[in-house]
Amino acid sequence: MPPTREVVEKEAGPGIQLRQEELQASKRRVEAGEVEIRKDVVAEQQTREVPTTREQMVIDRRPVARRPADRRVGEDAGEALRVPVHEEQVSIEKQPIVTEEIEVGKQQVEGTEQISGDVRREEAGTEREGDVDSRSSGAADDSRQQG
Repeated sequence: MPPTREVVEKEAGPGIQLRQEELQASKRRVEAGEVEIRKDVVAEQQTREVPTTREQMVIDRRPVARRPADRRVGEDAGEALRVPVHEEQVSIEKQPIVTEEIEVGKQQVEGTEQISGDVRREEAGTEREGDVDSRSSGAADDSRQQG
């Protein structure tokens, strides 16, 4: 049976600090690009149906009851009746009109990016020489003791 030892008083001695690295994320605002909004002129052929009116001569000849004439035949030679005939002509005019307005603005969009990196930490280990008893307490894991 091994001898039993009892710790009567713990004597404070020199200590060491164990350190580890942590990932720290920092952000800075950078230009990610830009959007250009411009107007381009696009031409297209359009066709419209436009109703029009034109006059058409109607010559109606009809027989009359025979009666004496007030002039002799050939006396009005070269006489002509002129009747103007009209029609509507279509002309094209172009008038600019506003069809749409564009307002430009920006909005904030929240997102999450995942970061990763290698971090280091210090671990405590013990080495024993000779007949030395040791024990660990606190946050350290006993399986890390070497010896």
